[in-house]
Amino acid sequence: MTERPSIQDEDGLRLNTDARNVDGFLALRYQANGGAWASFSGSSFVAERGIGAELGADDGDARFWRYPHVSRTIGVLSAGTGHHRSPFGGVGDVEASLGVDVGRSEIDAFSSADYDELDSFEDGEDRTLTLRLLADQSLGDPRDLRAAFTVSEIRHDELLPDGDSRYRQRLWSGGLEHVWRFTGAVPGTRELSWSTGVAYDVAETRQSAGREPLDRVGLIGARVGFSAPLRDGNTVLHAGASRRGRFPSLRELYSGALDRFEPNPNLEAEKVIATEIGVTRAFERAEVQLTGFHHRVDDAVVRITLPDRKFQRVNRNELRSTGLEMLGRYSVGAVDLDGTLQLQRVRLTDTEADDTGRPENLPAVSGGMGFRWRAPARLVASTSVDYTGDQFALDLVTGDDAELEGAAIWDLSVSRAWGIPSSFGDRAFTTAEFRVSIDNVLDEALYDSIGLPQPGRRARFELQLR
Repeated sequence: MTERPSIQDEDGLRLNTDARNVDGFLALRYQANGGAWASFSGSSFVAERGIGAELGADDGDARFWRYPHVSRTIGVLSAGTGHHRSPFGGVGDVEASLGVDVGRSEIDAFSSADYDELDSFEDGEDRTLTLRLLADQSLGDPRDLRAAFTVSEIRHDELLPDGDSRYRQRLWSGGLEHVWRFTGAVPGTRELSWSTGVAYDVAETRQSAGREPLDRVGLIGARVGFSAPLRDGNTVLHAGASRRGRFPSLRELYSGALDRFEPNPNLEAEKVIATEIGVTRAFERAEVQLTGFHHRVDDAVVRITLPDRKFQRVNRNELRSTGLEMLGRYSVGAVDLDGTLQLQRVRLTDTEADDTGRPENLPAVSGGMGFRWRAPARLVASTSVDYTGDQFALDLVTGDDAELEGAAIWDLSVSRAWGIPSSFGDRAFTTAEFRVSIDNVLDEALYDSIGLPQPGRRARFELQLR
């Protein structure tokens, strides 16, 4: 029997788990005296990183991948008129934004854990152009009308050992929302705000690497909601119900992920019905919010394991999640505390499948707590703990559901801000902030997939100018 190459170095660290990343962010905004405004925000990163081999998997089942290059650049240009007298009467506002998202990824697959013999590769280039228009129009107190339109053109070009593949997809959506406000309409409340909305979403796959393009698919969405502040001024009741659709992405429809997935161009859109009801209560130094929710996803897209051990995304009849979400914050002096907790029960059903399986990556319990202290000498110290409970994932080797043990991730950071002297003349920036952070201080292993933990302990040094 051939001995399997070790996936650890002499210090016991896993091979191929290194990462190098350079990123930046820029935001600019101009505000005119009349209320009109324009802004630009952009971010970019370039990285190289390894993907550690799955723990416990044989060479024939494990993937030995590395990303020699990953990059992404996003830019968004926005502008708005501000609220002014409208030619339709009342007050109106128009906003527009144009976004560009450009990315490139290179994946190298190796034949063994030695990472010295290239087995295959997959290079991809992505570009998404998005235009969004928003408009508000008052219809006379107490009614408002809001409208939105969004169109996205998505391109993905793929280079594989067998040749090039090109994919194109267009998504567009339009919606209207009408808001009414009634004072004294309900006893015990200050005001009742009631909103109804309707949307129409369309997906068109125009090019699919030589396969038959998918037909145009359209979905109708709707929403109704209300909020009601009580007369005490500190309590707000709120509820809502909505129906929306989610179209499968190009990756879900066509990607083979270096022969790890079997593409499924017959995926149908998910239809989501969401309902929630809650209460928000404000105190002198604190605020608490409790919200109960129930979500139903028809034709939910989930992963299954095929007999040849490949994954495939398929539609299931129904994914239901019912739960409670709690949010809270408390401030006293220079100290801020906040916390979240989510409890849910998730069920996946398929009347046509012999074995439905457990839903992946949907823990029954999750939450976190944060502590922030504005210390002397303009120092700010913070710490947070985020907990993800036990969840399930597909085992590549057996094809069965496997339980992933939950873990709590503890982070620390210390920062200090300095004012930039005005002696530098016209200043684009007025404040410089330096931050030192340690993520996952206790080096806990938290798994999203079988054998692939999230990053361990990390140190970060950041400089922010604003």
